Amino acid sequence: MKRLLFIFMVLAGALVFSVNYAQAGGWAVVSLVELPRSIKVNEVVELQFRVLQHGVTPAANLESYVELMHVASGDEFSFQGQYDSLAEVYSVEVSFPKEGEWQWQIVAFGEHAMPILNVTATPEAANDRVSTVWWRVWLDNIFGRPAAPQEKLPLTQMYSSDEEYGAALFIAKGCVTCHMHSDVPNSGAYVSSFTPDLTNFSASETYLQAWLADPLSIKPDTDMPNLGLNDEEIRALIAFLNND
Repeated sequence: MKRLLFIFMVLAGALVFSVNYAQAGGWAVVSLVELPRSIKVNEVVELQFRVLQHGVTPAANLESYVELMHVASGDEFSFQGQYDSLAEVYSVEVSFPKEGEWQWQIVAFGEHAMPILNVTATPEAANDRVSTVWWRVWLDNIFGRPAAPQEKLPLTQMYSSDEEYGAALFIAKGCVTCHMHSDVPNSGAYVSSFTPDLTNFSASETYLQAWLADPLSIKPDTDMPNLGLNDEEIRALIAFLNND
């Protein structure tokens, strides 16, 4: 839970929505197709996302970018996206030159902050670091020096629980556009006049599984879009929403 709070504290400064009304005529939900679970330094990662005007109509051929900022150093990078008219998705290939935490946002129909990504060292770099620690301990033992603190290597998975993964998906899938939650700063910023507050919301897993998989099958007149969530994503979102 501490890491979950840290994610949102860092995100608070970055989760700013701005809409180009002249170009787009309103607001849009930006929904990431798949949120990465692990990323290595310099690994090329394809990020895909949909832009749905008013949560419904695909917004095509927008100028789009993914902007990255390394939290520790402040280094910034920008990558331009391409639109696939057949799949109605935008694709951007990005890479992260440093390990550590990265803030990032999708720029298309406004600026849409995404969850913090934790980029880990490559296996070769991690092995070098483990080797360095081993030699340091060996030399300390020979010369009778106090043992130096050993470096803790990062986890290969970014999210340690379904709840934490679900909280990140709440941002990445665009739920923050139309729904409020007290754990997510600035959520519901677009349509606050009729935004449902999900802070104290809970429901049965059976109902939420059906609702998140196909909202129209539960409520034909709903404004909730079908986000194409898979079973793992649905399970994680339920864990986040039903968390006490």
